[in-house]
Amino acid sequence: INVTITSEIARAVLRENAQVLLWTGDLVNCPRTEASRLEHQLLAWRAIMQPLYDRGVAVLPVRGNHEVRGPDPARVWSRVFSGKYALPDNGPPGEQDLTFFYLHGPVLIVGLDEYAGGRETVDQSWLDRVLAEHAQPFVFVYGHEPAFMDGHHKDTLDRDPAARDAFWQSLIRAGGRSYFCGHDHFYDHMTVVRAGPEPGVRMHQFTAGTAGAPFYEGGAYT
Repeated sequence: INVTITSEIARAVLRENAQVLLWTGDLVNCPRTEASRLEHQLLAWRAIMQPLYDRGVAVLPVRGNHEVRGPDPARVWSRVFSGKYALPDNGPPGEQDLTFFYLHGPVLIVGLDEYAGGRETVDQSWLDRVLAEHAQPFVFVYGHEPAFMDGHHKDTLDRDPAARDAFWQSLIRAGGRSYFCGHDHFYDHMTVVRAGPEPGVRMHQFTAGTAGAPFYEGGAYT
């Protein structure tokens, strides 16, 4: 865990008087075989965020691939984010405490766990229902995997273009104009429109790699 950068992020959130923090996964960087170490690192991350919890900021992390390693990582996650640290318990079957939505005034926030149902997947039927039943003027959806390859990792939602496109269109229909993700440990801002003479709605993909991994160089878009 990058304690220095994670602490700087926490202080920045407080300085901005933010009411909600969305964290796009990879809170930590844990070996694959040590459940106890995963829990220890997640507790350390939570402790860094304690000033936000104390201030009443809604802290809403989702898992990245670094949090799905080792034996029964979902149970470890639920144990750490429980009680006063609990995440909304309104996700689809099998993804409670992992995938969720959160309403804040005129804002609908949807956090997606893209690992519980299989690698790089979204429960689209659940998402469609939430977007329809809890429509708000402002819609922010986030997960760990980029929807479009952003310069390094190739294991992204575009592994299944048809499913990715259905996901993207659901955000557009709901009035969303952005998708926040992680996975690659750098910053990237991509605008996405349809190819051809009718580009349609301009959407934005923001990659924010947070602090749960060492730095590395980007690559070419594909």
